[in-house]
Amino acid sequence: MSYLIPRALSSVHDECCGVCVIPVSEDLYKFYEKFGFETAFWISEQVFEIDGNEPQEALPFQAEDLDAHYDAYLRKYAKNGFVFKSKERFSQAVKEYLHPTQPCEFFVNSQGFAFLQKASSEILVREWTGDATRLASELSVRYRLPVRIQYPPRAEDKKPIEMLHSFSDSLSAFAKEHNLYLNCMYN
Repeated sequence: MSYLIPRALSSVHDECCGVCVIPVSEDLYKFYEKFGFETAFWISEQVFEIDGNEPQEALPFQAEDLDAHYDAYLRKYAKNGFVFKSKERFSQAVKEYLHPTQPCEFFVNSQGFAFLQKASSEILVREWTGDATRLASELSVRYRLPVRIQYPPRAEDKKPIEMLHSFSDSLSAFAKEHNLYLNCMYN
């Protein structure tokens, strides 16, 4: 790896403004720092245990509802940058994200929506609108699993999720100044 990373960075230097990596352990954060990577993307999380209530039926996803969901999405995430500024791009991304090869679902309840990734031990919610506690309760009841909800980063409990090696001073300065949040549709 120590041999490949500098060569990979030099090979893309003229083609892009930076390279991102997602370290899977604390040791890898330290390893990538040696090559000029800096933590640039953050999240906050909350875990909800299984709710003992009876399951409620989730509302079926209707493609024609995307306009209403887009408005809620934009209100919630626009201040974090990295959002789709048009309903058409949002709609296209939702459809791509829900492609049968992805282990994802688009959950809709009376208050909003959520993008889910189901694992054997928990439900991961990456983007959502509405009330988080109610959403987590409904999901834990429906799937009988704990629910981990990820938020845009909050100063008091943010944790690193991705590192950036920037080839641009302005991109480096921007990343240092802001708590960047990487939406699930951009992974």
